[in-house]
Amino acid sequence: TPGIPEVALWLMTEYDREAFRLEILKVIPGVVVGRISVALAPEGDHACTANITYAYTSVSDHGDRALDEFTEDHFKSFMVTWEQELNHFLSTGTKLEIAE
Repeated sequence: TPGIPEVALWLMTEYDREAFRLEILKVIPGVVVGRISVALAPEGDHACTANITYAYTSVSDHGDRALDEFTEDHFKSFMVTWEQELNHFLSTGTKLEIAE
């Protein structure tokens, strides 16, 4: 999330291996609390589609400003990068290093 410090607490609140679903709470103290839900659906024999939902709540003025920067354009760009990183990891078992 732009403008938000990197220090965060991540808590997995749901993990359903059979339904291919998980939910994570992300807490950035003094800034935001977020819920991230991921549900996978098969698409053909060797692929899937991910339905990802983000819900953030600001807990401060700093959080308000940070969430204002979380625009649709930022989100689309983030999703493209995240998809590349996930596909690379699933193919190679290693983290994709992306130049800043």
